[in-house]
Amino acid sequence: MPMRLWLPTALGLVLAALVAAYATTGRRSPAADTAPLAAQGSAAEPPHDAPAVSGRRQKFLPSVPADPALPAPAAPPDEVSPPAVAATPEARERDQQLERLRASGPDVGGLIGKVQAMQGDWQALAARSGIDVQVSPLECYQAGCFSTLIFKARDSIEDLTSKIFDSRAMADWAGPKTRSAPLARPDGGAEVTWLLLPPADAAAVTN
Repeated sequence: MPMRLWLPTALGLVLAALVAAYATTGRRSPAADTAPLAAQGSAAEPPHDAPAVSGRRQKFLPSVPADPALPAPAAPPDEVSPPAVAATPEARERDQQLERLRASGPDVGGLIGKVQAMQGDWQALAARSGIDVQVSPLECYQAGCFSTLIFKARDSIEDLTSKIFDSRAMADWAGPKTRSAPLARPDGGAEVTWLLLPPADAAAVTN
């Protein structure tokens, strides 16, 4: 082959080989193209057991232990039960009389044995009249005895008071006997306290 024809042909083959080699080395395999994407996808996706989060990523702060130097939260104050009766002048007068009886000392004269039957009589009178009342146990001291009657209906107090004064047990009591003024209760009822004092001669003997 003449030299003039061979040289261009050889140069064309070399150029074709370089183009083919460049094309081979410059082409990226599908695996190389997909591997970084797969890696990026796995890094962006949360683990399967992670809670689903909508919107912006939530921040989880570490729990802070309580500082032992700080005082503990104060407990709510205990509820105070309302008094049985309002603090009226009548209630204060009644309570002062009861305190004087308690301060007189124990029942050395045996008054409880003389007035114990009255409590049953008061309950029987109330039951026969259909009056709803609770009679507290009698308390006796050297200066006298007392019992509190709690009425569900205030208008029944005077009715039972009349029956008690007319009863045989009260007629047989030789000492002074009196009743406090009606005291209103929060539940709508009322209460009165009966005081049975020993006869004057009996009080003089015990003193």
